[in-house]
Amino acid sequence: MAVLMLLRDHADKDLRIQTDSAYVIGVCTQWKKSWQRKRYWKNESEQFSNLNIIIPIHHLLDSSSRSIEFIKVPGHDKQNRFPLNTHADKLAKRAAVKAKEAQNEVLFTS
Repeated sequence: MAVLMLLRDHADKDLRIQTDSAYVIGVCTQWKKSWQRKRYWKNESEQFSNLNIIIPIHHLLDSSSRSIEFIKVPGHDKQNRFPLNTHADKLAKRAAVKAKEAQNEVLFTS
């Protein structure tokens, strides 16, 4: 979700996106063409998860002429060498707790 929001909110800028998620990097880079070619189906009966987020990300990446780089950073960085990632983790945890307390699912609408 954060990548989608970032791509939408900064459509005119070159980006260096730091994440501790190998899944996010894979979805946005190495798996993208294969998933698109398969029309987002894992097999004959099962589609990939989170397509309401992934497909718009792929569209934005494909239609962009800017430089977008994904950088893997360590998660749970106790030395805080990547303070933006540490802060993003804290915000995500806080949002998850609030959603659970409110017994609400966190939803995204475009």
